[in-house]
Amino acid sequence: MASRATPKNLAPVDPLATRPLLDPDRAEALTSIYKVLANPHRLRLLHALARAEEMSVGVLADEVGMSIQAVSNQLQRLADQRIVAPRRQGNQACYRIIDPCVGGLLELFRIVPHVETERRELRKSGSIARRRRRLGVHHGRVGI
Repeated sequence: MASRATPKNLAPVDPLATRPLLDPDRAEALTSIYKVLANPHRLRLLHALARAEEMSVGVLADEVGMSIQAVSNQLQRLADQRIVAPRRQGNQACYRIIDPCVGGLLELFRIVPHVETERRELRKSGSIARRRRRLGVHHGRVGI
């Protein structure tokens, strides 16, 4: 007789499963970082910085098509979370990414278009709607 499939014997061991649950302070700190990253302008700035390693605010503004003031404001928010750091070069500030996780996060964003394409295809086929009706889920709420 075949063994019953369970998540434990299907999935590889996840290192997160062995870690203690996030304490409230750490969860709040992570939320702050995710809020800062959840902005298309900041993500474009980070992508430009990741490609060039370091850029002045003016060059970065030209690269992403934003004003110098807007770029400076966004970089300050990223610096407040210790994601980027400035370096003075004469009268210019040059920024670089200092958080080692940013590169990995930007790599994850490469798969987003594939996920969105699959979701659109499922919506067109009605699979998502049928699944929600079967489960009694309406507008994100489970039916009672």
